[in-house]
Amino acid sequence: MSAGGLRARLAERGGLDDNAGRNLRREATALIDRICAGFNSAAPDLCDRLWSPDCVGHGPRGDFGLEVIRRSHAASRKVFSGLKTEAQVLFAAGDMFAVRYSVAGTNDGMSHGLPPTGAAVWACGLSVLRVAKGRIVEEWFVFDELGQLRRLGAVTEAGQGCPPAAPGAIMEPEVPPHGS
Repeated sequence: MSAGGLRARLAERGGLDDNAGRNLRREATALIDRICAGFNSAAPDLCDRLWSPDCVGHGPRGDFGLEVIRRSHAASRKVFSGLKTEAQVLFAAGDMFAVRYSVAGTNDGMSHGLPPTGAAVWACGLSVLRVAKGRIVEEWFVFDELGQLRRLGAVTEAGQGCPPAAPGAIMEPEVPPHGS
């Protein structure tokens, strides 16, 4: 769905009265709290509990499904120890809400084809989530991958990029962790 299509869907969901808006925000916050708690405790069934089996994600590298989300969460744990996430619901309308999240951990595994640095690394992102029956059915996200690569030392100056990922690198496909 294009950015214009997303704006149109969000506009359709406007006009909530104050009480309905507060309830929706509480429901969204409760779901995000469950995602963060599951992610922070490395719950192996997190994705299956909180994402719909037929969910669709939309990111900078294209669309993806639940299997990519599962692999991304597992890969994150191999690359970063002590991984923690925090999130905040920015707004909620109808069955959609926007979330700002941050993740932090220690880089002690291969990332983007690069050896571990031992560095404490953090990054942040934004997601717009569509929810049905308490589970995420669709997600649009952006993640500060360039900032993460800078903190890993893979990118040090403007215009200087990191080497291509080695075949089978842990972060393939490069979908960021969802603390959310």
